[in-house]
Amino acid sequence: MKKNAQLTGEIVSWLVKILLTVLILAAIYAVVNFSITEDFNVSSTIADLMIRRTYYSSSCFALKDISVEPGVIDLNKFNEFRLKNCLNTEYPVKLSLEKLNRTISNTKFYDEEYNLCQIQNKKKRCFFNNKQYVLIESNGFRDFDMLNIGVIIR
Repeated sequence: MKKNAQLTGEIVSWLVKILLTVLILAAIYAVVNFSITEDFNVSSTIADLMIRRTYYSSSCFALKDISVEPGVIDLNKFNEFRLKNCLNTEYPVKLSLEKLNRTISNTKFYDEEYNLCQIQNKKKRCFFNNKQYVLIESNGFRDFDMLNIGVIIR
């Protein structure tokens, strides 16, 4: 009789251990499966990197004298050809300097893309914009201006 009671106690002990192991493995599987199947939205990060590149990089519009001066726009570089080459992207981008009333874009169809994005923007954010105070330089003369940048990422 003692042997049966002892055997039953061991069985119960092993069943508890097996059940606990199965629960731990199921929890690990759920966490791993959730992280693998999760859809991460990196659109805002891509847009932010493109926006910052326009006024921080000398390959875009930042003035390069002796060294690169981030936030100082060289007006001689501020053209559509330079914009297409510096960003090298299929995403529509539009830049405008408010005070000088100069606007450039890397595509002819920016306005149409913007209108489509505004319709879609309620479901999934696709339009990102930024206003940045910058200095502009032209022929050694510096002045301030407001740089508006709009990026559409689909």
